Amino acid sequence: MAEKNLAQAIVATLLDQRDRRIERGFYWENQIAFVYNSEKMEGSPLTKEQTRTIFETGTITGRSVNIDSVLETKNHFSMFDYMLDTLHTPLTKELIKKYHCILKTGTKEDLEYDDIAVGGWKLIPNAVGGLETTPPSRVEEDMDKLLQSYAERAKTGYKEIAEFHVWFETIHPFQDGNGRVGRALMFRECVVNGLEPFIVLDEQKETYYQGLSVFNKNPEKLIDFFKAMSDLYLIAYTNLIPEHLLLPREKEFEDLNI
Repeated sequence: MAEKNLAQAIVATLLDQRDRRIERGFYWENQIAFVYNSEKMEGSPLTKEQTRTIFETGTITGRSVNIDSVLETKNHFSMFDYMLDTLHTPLTKELIKKYHCILKTGTKEDLEYDDIAVGGWKLIPNAVGGLETTPPSRVEEDMDKLLQSYAERAKTGYKEIAEFHVWFETIHPFQDGNGRVGRALMFRECVVNGLEPFIVLDEQKETYYQGLSVFNKNPEKLIDFFKAMSDLYLIAYTNLIPEHLLLPREKEFEDLNI
């Protein structure tokens, strides 16, 4: 097999191990870490071991938790899988809405509230970190502008993905789930564009939020943070990628694994 760059190796390994349900391999551990950290950042009470148990057995042990937390964790695993299955699909409003629909289907918002649209744009004004976001009446227009601007970019690096993420979170197009959908979109856009992806770690969320809040004045803070998260991701997981897919530089990360 011809050598691949690391982003291609990551995608190939994720898809292969997902389809073959390789236990405790790269796909397995990536799913648990990605979903645990993204859910924890949004206030999920689940521990990493509870998240692991949901992924591995579809059950949960330990103290009682809110049923929506369990359901959204299960849905989050499905959203990540759908992201992998649609890497070659153009990034559109419909695709982004589908991410949200998978994440939130069956939750309290879906079943009990007529004015909260699962898989649709928000209907009630919301805020993020105390900051004003796009009003519901302008979400469609602002999402069109975001996607058009992103499609017209001359190149794609961490800077462009950070810009997209900040703009997306500033619009805050959904009633809930914006951060989780937004972080899945960043993972997707990294690997689609040949960049090494990352998981935003819950213990690093304050730096992440600070980077979002000062991006317009100091974009390098968030961009550097994403690059640092990418390095940590490679150190943690490169050893789980089949060696024949790794180039010499990537094998250095394999040797650094602790």
